[in-house]
Amino acid sequence: MSVLNNKFTKLCGNLRSGSKLFEGTDAIGWAIAPLVIIAGIWLWSVLDQFAVSLIGQGSSFTIWSIWWLQRAIWLNYDWMLTNYAVTPFQQNLLLFLSPISSLIYALLRGLQLSIPLAFNLLYIIAILFTGWSMFAYLRYCQVPRSWASFCAMLWATNPVMIYHLFEGRPDLMALGWMPLGCWAWDVMRTNPHPNRLGWRLALIGLGVIFTSVQLAVAALAVWLPYIAIGLFRAVPGDRRWLFNSVVWQSLVVLAVIMAYPLPGILKTWAGLAPESQAIPFLPEVWQWSAGTILMISLWMGLIGLVAWTWRMLTPNSVDPPTLLAEQRTNGLLWLSISGVTLLVALVTVWGWLSGLPAWLTPVDWLAAASVGCCWLIAVYLPLWWQRSLPRKQAFRAAVACLPVGILMLAIVLLPAPPINAWQSTTAYAAIAHEGGDYAVLEVPFGLKSLSSGQTFGTGAKLQQYAAAHHKRSLNGILIGDGREAFQHYTTSPLFRLLAGEPMTPTPAIAAELKQTMQQEQIGYLVVHPEQLPAADRTLIFNFLNAQPQNLCKVFTDSVTVVYRTSWHPFGCTRKLGSLPTAATAGLEAVS
Repeated sequence: MSVLNNKFTKLCGNLRSGSKLFEGTDAIGWAIAPLVIIAGIWLWSVLDQFAVSLIGQGSSFTIWSIWWLQRAIWLNYDWMLTNYAVTPFQQNLLLFLSPISSLIYALLRGLQLSIPLAFNLLYIIAILFTGWSMFAYLRYCQVPRSWASFCAMLWATNPVMIYHLFEGRPDLMALGWMPLGCWAWDVMRTNPHPNRLGWRLALIGLGVIFTSVQLAVAALAVWLPYIAIGLFRAVPGDRRWLFNSVVWQSLVVLAVIMAYPLPGILKTWAGLAPESQAIPFLPEVWQWSAGTILMISLWMGLIGLVAWTWRMLTPNSVDPPTLLAEQRTNGLLWLSISGVTLLVALVTVWGWLSGLPAWLTPVDWLAAASVGCCWLIAVYLPLWWQRSLPRKQAFRAAVACLPVGILMLAIVLLPAPPINAWQSTTAYAAIAHEGGDYAVLEVPFGLKSLSSGQTFGTGAKLQQYAAAHHKRSLNGILIGDGREAFQHYTTSPLFRLLAGEPMTPTPAIAAELKQTMQQEQIGYLVVHPEQLPAADRTLIFNFLNAQPQNLCKVFTDSVTVVYRTSWHPFGCTRKLGSLPTAATAGLEAVS
């Protein structure tokens, strides 16, 4: 019994030690409750589509990349270099993979949630994580709960978050790693003694890398100067221990980077893989409205007020001189980080406009600058509050509610984010339960380039259904300009016909269909009639139905018509969904 009591006491001690990780978050409701309300208001306009459509302009490619990572691990394929979409052309997915998002998505799917619902919940998780992290960091910096909560709301609804929501990238909305890393370093710097919690900085570093390589580069722009200045400010006795700890943690992170993402980076540098490019700052993603203008105005007003109040602070302030010196030093640090990253953002804007290659978009650098802006607002505005405002509580409450009201009004006035409709069909479930690694050709056919914006056909977004049928896809989004793929498909009479161009079917096109099925190992053609104009619909169905030697119709419903190819080993001998599985029960097979 004494042994059990000792173990229980030790466990309680470990739990108490672990709780220090969340020091300063004693009033967690101050952060989570407002963030839940803000997320609800933010997504209110699309709540009726939350479980049936994918939110975000580029969400069709994002859900494919999230699903693809799980598929690659299962089949032991190369994560980053693949021809699983827009086959047979290789693409470099380095900047679009998010192992953590894939893991969370897999867990949500394990709860039997629909694909759109599991994907859209990633936005909610990202908003809560981002806001809570800023709240935890500011509370550790002894910022009052009310101001920490307001800045957490501001950080979780900054224009960068809005841009990524409209872009359809919930992984890039996980900006909470930036303040979380600063908070972990401050905890270690102010308690420079060996302990098991010293490795949390390495865990946070690995977390941001496995969330997004693109986001990790922006986070380094914040962490490197923050850690360097912290080492310089430490006393000599503690500096050596802190330096050794940072070195060991960095070695652990580098060891993981050797497995991911370094191999993909080396392949790109060696010319063995296409160059990976970030999504450019597309004008059609950012929608100017009263809400966006109001939110940007609020940020600019608060930052301008902070710059003015910081100049007002003098050693004659009512605050203790040591506290004032600490605040001024941290203020200079954050002001420098924000200024440099804003300058880099302007340089990258010029790069995008002039056509120069750029790995990160201006939005990534704006995210790094926003961390310092939130810290400055949280720390200096309360000081100005104490010095300048009258002590009448009613007046202070009115002034405090003003920026919160402006923020709420801006969120309400924001335009609804774009959505990609998800037309569920049991045919995809049946195809997913079939063995084999073959391709599915969606009709209408379509391609789209992320870097140039060039499009061919209208079916690029149909790539999203690979997350349901689990096969290769000929339709899809191209990372980079995709010149070779566009050249191949736009010069093909078959794919021009399937893309919806007005063409007369010929025997040569039928022969190309048979050859393409064999070369690309196409198992099914899935036609979406509602996405075809009436004239094209009749033309394409007449062509496909006139190919009994190449195709046979095996399934139809209100959403899709499925043709199995003669290359497929089943041929026309087996109905789609005839496998003994509950997932395919109720299929309406067509002989």
